Amino acid sequence: MFPCEGYLQLAKNLAAISDEASMRSAVSRAYYASFHKAKIFAQNNGIKFSGGKRSEIHKDIVDFLSNNSNINIRLLSTELDRLRNNRNKCDYADNIKNPKSIALDAIMGAEEIFNNIT
Repeated sequence: MFPCEGYLQLAKNLAAISDEASMRSAVSRAYYASFHKAKIFAQNNGIKFSGGKRSEIHKDIVDFLSNNSNINIRLLSTELDRLRNNRNKCDYADNIKNPKSIALDAIMGAEEIFNNIT
């Protein structure tokens, strides 16, 4: 299995650097750490991904979390979706406000996912 904890640590390291590119990259790595953690969780719970379009797997994982019987897991679907939206903003928008704040928020969101998905 992919050691997604490494992405979360990298996000923290990047957030400690004060330039905008590092902040944007921290948001991206925090999202992908969370994405892989949730994907592994889904696979460990019997979910098999069809191998269709790669972009669909992101929605499939959010859907899996949102349909979980555990309310705490269902709430994480919103967090994962929010992390993805911020990752898209940081990867594609020409201008973003407060990249440091977005990066720190993304790390906190990723830590929440890591702390609640086993």
